[in-house]
Amino acid sequence: MTTATIAKLSERIEAIASLPPEIPLPSDVETLIARLLDALEQGDVRAAEQGADGTWNAVPWVKRGILLGFRAGRVVPMPEGPASSSDQAAAFFDKHTIPPRALTLRDGVRVVPGGTSIRRGRFRSPRAPAECPVRRMRSRSLRRR
Repeated sequence: MTTATIAKLSERIEAIASLPPEIPLPSDVETLIARLLDALEQGDVRAAEQGADGTWNAVPWVKRGILLGFRAGRVVPMPEGPASSSDQAAAFFDKHTIPPRALTLRDGVRVVPGGTSIRRGRFRSPRAPAECPVRRMRSRSLRRR
C-alpha cells in the first residue's frame, strides 16, 4: 500500500468516524474497514508507534478506524455461517466487521488453547506464541517472584 493510499484511507476513516451517531454510516464503510484490516495484517499500517522515549502510543486514526469497525458491525454467530434463528447455538458471538483471523499452519503462529483468538487486523510475527491472556498474566506474576 502506498503512502498516498494510506493517507486517503486515513482521511476517509477520520471523516466517517467524526459523523454523529444519529447520521447513517456510508455504504462503503465495511469495505473501508476491510482495507484497514488488510493494511494492518500486511504490516503497511501500524496500530501503535514507539515514541522517542520508548513508550508505545496508539495511532489515533487507526484506533478510530477499529472503533468504527465495531460501530458499523452487527453481532453474528461465530464462526459466521447460516443462522436459522436467533436461538441457534454458536461458539461465540461478535461483530461481523472484525472477526477472528483465520490462521493456517503456513502462518507459523502457535495458538495455545484456552480462549485465545486473533482478530482480523492483528499482525502476528511467525513463531510468536498466542497465549490465553490468563496464562500470560500468570507467567508474568511468576517471573516477578
